[in-house]
Amino acid sequence: MFRFIHAADPHLDSPLKGLELHEGAPVDVLRGATRRAFENLVQLAIVEQVHFVVIAGDLYDRAVPPTEAIELFEGTVRRLVNAGVHVAAITGNHDSDVRVTVYNALLDPSVHLQGGYENIGDVVTLDFPDGPLDLVLLPFLEPRMAARERGANHLLVALEEPRLLAAERVREAAEQLRVR
Repeated sequence: MFRFIHAADPHLDSPLKGLELHEGAPVDVLRGATRRAFENLVQLAIVEQVHFVVIAGDLYDRAVPPTEAIELFEGTVRRLVNAGVHVAAITGNHDSDVRVTVYNALLDPSVHLQGGYENIGDVVTLDFPDGPLDLVLLPFLEPRMAARERGANHLLVALEEPRLLAAERVREAAEQLRVR
């Protein structure tokens, strides 16, 4: 039976603004929490011999993350892949989909990053000894971009567009899977 770990909203290297305003707050401990959590994630994945790790955005705390946060994510993914673990990650509303997915074509085949609208709804099939697992990675969808994608131009309609577009793409993916 395949095993996986699901992690969400790591907000890597979040500055936790205003934390120092609280007297006695363990600022350094709290600011280092995401780093420790990611280290624990890798260790747990290796010890438990999981087949894949899903990281649901927000990967970062802002659209232009600090270099250290990018290096932390990259290093974590590399360590997981080197241990034979597949990685699937999606962007959240704090992430820049372009910055996260720009190098997808260069990635190891066991790494799947999804952000924005390109390839949304595509089925990613992971092959395991127990059989294949099909994933549909749905990242945060910016309402204005969804509206543009579907041709909507009214604000109230635009706010509903990400849900509608995601549902449409999931239905298409489900139909693909039925055909197989």
